[in-house]
Amino acid sequence: MPNIITFMFTLFLLLSPTQLLANDEALYATAPPVDASFVRFFGFDTGEIVQFSGKDFTMKSGEADAYVPVSSADLESIVKGSFYSLLKNSDGSIVTVQEGLRDDPRKVFITLLNANDQVLSLGVADGSMDVISDIGAFSSGQRAVNAIKIELGIFNKRDLKPMARFDVALRRGQNITFFADHSGVRIIEDRFGANAE
Repeated sequence: MPNIITFMFTLFLLLSPTQLLANDEALYATAPPVDASFVRFFGFDTGEIVQFSGKDFTMKSGEADAYVPVSSADLESIVKGSFYSLLKNSDGSIVTVQEGLRDDPRKVFITLLNANDQVLSLGVADGSMDVISDIGAFSSGQRAVNAIKIELGIFNKRDLKPMARFDVALRRGQNITFFADHSGVRIIEDRFGANAE
């Protein structure tokens, strides 16, 4: 009886390798291209087609604000490892913001992405120290920090009190973005969607 079970199992493996491969592919996301750059999109609708650096990107459901890995060879004048955010304004115009590299796996990278018309800073919520200073409209700033638990705030030049406060527990490998626009400030954990087609 054990020999029959072994034979049946072996026969199953030999007859259906494609099924096993398909199941394996369903478990793991496709690795990004070796020359990947990363692009994310804010304010766009699902199904909308957005052009960036000579390539069309179709906005996918569930991938809003996620970085899309794309081969730098498919883009014009983009260096591999680059990070970009594309921001859609209320008038339909699109602004491209280049971000800093994430090149030290020992650190947590904090990004302040400013889609507001005010100059903003990210700092300790009590105002005692700036973390990222003086980020103009439609630009970004970045800082690599150690893992820490802290309360941070977003400040503008006019007010001493923060316009938004966040309790954050920063963990290595978990980068975050503070995204500010006219509706307010929100915190986004940096994540990655499927590779660009």
